[in-house]
Amino acid sequence: RFAPPRRTRLIEGGDHLLAEKAANQRPNAELQRRQALGALPSDGRLLIQNDGQVKVVSPQLMDRLHLNEPIDLGDEPAPAQLILPIQPAPRLLVLTASGRMALVRWEFAGQQPGGIERFLPTALQGDPLVSLLRLPDGDDNAASSHLSLGLLSSDGRFKRLPLQDMQELSGRAATIVKLKDGVSLVNAVVCEEGGTVALISDIGRVLCLPVNEATLPLMGKLAQGPMTMRMLPGEALVGAISTPADADRNADNEPANRGTVLIGSRQGAVVQLDLASLRRCRRGDLGDMALNLDGSGNNPDRVVTVCANADVVGVMSSQGRHGRLLSTSISQELSQPTQLPLKADESLSELIPLLS
Repeated sequence: RFAPPRRTRLIEGGDHLLAEKAANQRPNAELQRRQALGALPSDGRLLIQNDGQVKVVSPQLMDRLHLNEPIDLGDEPAPAQLILPIQPAPRLLVLTASGRMALVRWEFAGQQPGGIERFLPTALQGDPLVSLLRLPDGDDNAASSHLSLGLLSSDGRFKRLPLQDMQELSGRAATIVKLKDGVSLVNAVVCEEGGTVALISDIGRVLCLPVNEATLPLMGKLAQGPMTMRMLPGEALVGAISTPADADRNADNEPANRGTVLIGSRQGAVVQLDLASLRRCRRGDLGDMALNLDGSGNNPDRVVTVCANADVVGVMSSQGRHGRLLSTSISQELSQPTQLPLKADESLSELIPLLS
């Protein structure tokens, strides 16, 4: 009774009106994205280099850069890991070491190119990126009904999520796997039902698993995933590679090449591994020793990088030198791998498949 008289009126639905007013005052992220995309030249090409630079360039400039041609190791620009037309607009997904994901808002690179961090939510700043994936074209969920997102963590766990859950991502970052302390996300791949996933360790051990509900079940976002590849003492995971279901059969419905994996060692040995030569296993199996590495000396050789096969593969060394290889020039003989011309104190750091 001693309170001062009310100066405002309580209106039914007032909270909704305030929220609508605030939304109208905020910039519409989706509208800005569409406007940025509409301002790009229809024949432009999206270029993302291995150093994280995101650009939209003309076909004429792309031809002059020769980024899809082989070149020896040297002081060359960072290899391209993605060259795509901007029509239809590709949807790109990045995943971080902490198990978070977000869409790349590459459309804004038309006027202001720069590092990929500029085109990601601020919540991902300082979180190392581990994978860059292209989502299926189109808004129809039927295009991804048979696809899933596979996540490999450093403790040997591998889990699958329905890729349909990734189609309605907003502009924010989302957590898709709950990791224990000291565990990080190693790799992410798009899996096709009936296909194959190969997990590779640094001692050359490969575990090939069929992509089905019995071996690799679909799980929820916060699940850790089942233990899939148990590590031996001193062993560490390098990555995972996924091959599609139709890689198992040719046009005559006869057994064909299941796909090849490119494997590179610290000392510069690069080889194509045919997954058809390896048996399909269950979770927890030992798998196969696909490579015999030189374990002698104070600095034994180890697998340091794996990637899916591509027509052009970028190479990065420990001294920052870059080069590019044609896949046809890489040996398929496991006992006689292709040897990169590294310097005495130089080692291989990464193989980068070109997505185009």
